[in-house]
Amino acid sequence: MPGGSIGFFRRTCATTSVTALLIACGLWVDRGADVALGFLGGVVAGLLTLSVTVLVVERLARVPEEIPPLRWPYGLAFVAKFVLAGIAIYLVVTWTPNLIIPAAAGYLLPIAVIVLKTLGARVNNRTAVS
Repeated sequence: MPGGSIGFFRRTCATTSVTALLIACGLWVDRGADVALGFLGGVVAGLLTLSVTVLVVERLARVPEEIPPLRWPYGLAFVAKFVLAGIAIYLVVTWTPNLIIPAAAGYLLPIAVIVLKTLGARVNNRTAVS
């Protein structure tokens, strides 16, 4: 990842948060408060999923000479995030079916930010003057 995992993760969270707030303001004006809140709920779920993934990878990825950490809590957290995401999807579908699209878009926003940041870093490296 460009710039190291912790720094890249923090920048991704910051960019996602600012972008989500701007998009939510536009959705609030155009579509109403429920759609904006559904979008922000998806963003929060996406950032939490990303946070758990980063935590698990950082705790379990070790140099072979290091003492292996206790692995089962991180494996449990990794599986639990999918269970919680499934429960959240079920609740959105059953309680407010008109918020499926905004919640899904919000959930995918952190992934879109990661992809765009990575592509931007590659383009900057390719076009840098040596």
